[in-house]
Amino acid sequence: MVNINEPIADALKVIDFEAFGRQIVKWALQKDEGVVPARPLTIGDIRANFSNVEDALSIPANVEDTDTIEFIQGRENHHVFVLPPIYKLLPMLDYLEKTPADLGVPTADQSAEVQSPTPIPTVPSGGVGYAIPDFYQDNTLSEEERFMNRVGDYSFNGCR
Repeated sequence: MVNINEPIADALKVIDFEAFGRQIVKWALQKDEGVVPARPLTIGDIRANFSNVEDALSIPANVEDTDTIEFIQGRENHHVFVLPPIYKLLPMLDYLEKTPADLGVPTADQSAEVQSPTPIPTVPSGGVGYAIPDFYQDNTLSEEERFMNRVGDYSFNGCR
C-alpha cells in the first residue's frame, strides 16, 4: 500500500510529451463522442495494449501492473478540481512560510551594499518544484506539435 504522505521513489515520467498528448486527446474525444472508451484501467493495460503510451512514458520496474489509473474529465456542468499529492504540498507550504531573511534574500538596505547580485533562492529540491519541459523552449515546433506537447504536459504534470 502506498503512503500518500510520502513521495514515490521511482514514479512515472513522461519522456515524449507530444506522443503522450496525442493519446490523451484520443482518450478525451472517445468520451465526448459517446464511444465506450478503450482506456487503460491499470499500468498492466498500458503495458499490454498501448505500446505508443509505454514508449511515451518511463514506467519504472517498481510500478506494478496492478497499479490503477484514473481518468478525470470535466464537462460543461461538471467541474473538476484535482488535488495535489500531500507529499508535494507540505514541503511547499513550509517553504512559503519562510521570510525573505530565512531564504537569504537581502533587504533593501543590504541590497544597496551588495556589489554583485545575490541569486534569489529557487523552489526547494526533492521533486517538489516543477521542471519546465524542454519543448517550451523549442521554436521549431509547429502549432500542432506544441499543442500536443502541452496537452501531454498538463495532463501528466498538473497537480502531481
